[in-house]
Amino acid sequence: MGWCTFSYGSEVPPQCGSLTAPAFSNCGLPEGCALSCVGMMVVDILFHMWMTHFFPLCQPLSYVDDWQVLLTNPALMGSVFQCVENFTGSLDLLLDQRKKITWSVCRDGRQSLRAQDLHLASNCRNLGAHVQLTRQHTNASLMERVVGIAPMWTKLRLSASGYAQKTRAIRCSAWPRALHGVAAVTLSSQTFATLRSGAMKGLRAEASGANPMVQLGLIEALDLDPLGWIILQTFRLTRDCGTPDRVEQVLADIVAGETAVPPNSITHTLCTRIQTLGWHIDGRGCIHDMLCPFSLFGISFAELLYRVALQWPHFVASHTAHRQCFQGLAESDPLDTRVWLNKLDVADQALFRKVLNGTHITQDGKVHCQEASSDICPFCQCTDSRYHSLGSLLPSGICPNPSFVQGGP
Repeated sequence: MGWCTFSYGSEVPPQCGSLTAPAFSNCGLPEGCALSCVGMMVVDILFHMWMTHFFPLCQPLSYVDDWQVLLTNPALMGSVFQCVENFTGSLDLLLDQRKKITWSVCRDGRQSLRAQDLHLASNCRNLGAHVQLTRQHTNASLMERVVGIAPMWTKLRLSASGYAQKTRAIRCSAWPRALHGVAAVTLSSQTFATLRSGAMKGLRAEASGANPMVQLGLIEALDLDPLGWIILQTFRLTRDCGTPDRVEQVLADIVAGETAVPPNSITHTLCTRIQTLGWHIDGRGCIHDMLCPFSLFGISFAELLYRVALQWPHFVASHTAHRQCFQGLAESDPLDTRVWLNKLDVADQALFRKVLNGTHITQDGKVHCQEASSDICPFCQCTDSRYHSLGSLLPSGICPNPSFVQGGP
């Protein structure tokens, strides 16, 4: 069986209406041909018709070349594989045996699959996203993406693009690439710290004392922060794909302590991210924030974004309360601050971002930009520097005012 496609490098009669002569395939669909999309759709339709006719007890699923078959009886899995191989043999196609896996959500089903000597998986990659198939917490596929994004920070740092273009690249490229499918799995706090540090490096914003959470989540809109981006993405996917009654009922069951809901389910991950913001879920599955109770599905996304942005300064303040220069951060207005920053010229914007993110500013730095300044510490007769301020916290320190390191500039 073959499909007509385009080719290159040969002459064709003008009456053909093509630039080159056609190339014929006698096995599969040539990659790169526009008509191969139509051919693959035909193959998927035939796959569904074949499986439902010869094996009506199964439910076939397909997305281009990703084929899946759902069964309620794992003992029939061997027969299902035979039926699929008969189909591919009829079309003269080959299955990638390395990608042939089985899974079951119950213990008895997994035991049956092992007894049939089938490749059993507890997690897998599906359309690029990490899928957990048991109660075990896993995120291997997602962590591969997080690790793989590291070289991008160096490239972004070396780029001659401006600050605004770099922040746009992080939102539109870095986070979607590194965090694809994150709504289904959880990540550690250390992973978020690593992503924030990488973004700060790419923006050339890393400095002594600079706080990544303040820089990425308050000085910039919260979707520049990886955790903020993940929370918004989780809310968006839940609203697009979830059934409102079912999601709200499961949320209520989770907060009520029901053990039937797997601790690594998508709804449990959603609950964790709602509570990360400091929001409360009641017995009806409604969410309580500082304004009023609301349904995740009953408000517009613009209102949901407003509520998250209203809560975000409190979240950042709880993680930066140990520094005196960030006291009262929860009462700040990040949006008004960003409006004011955008009215300044580029040089002043860069300067005030350093002032706002907590960058340590010592006398040895200020001496180069202020008239009649010296590099002497105002509290002792030593040359002021970051190392001097750090050393003042030691028992042998001589500076009478070591509050710099504790509270910032």
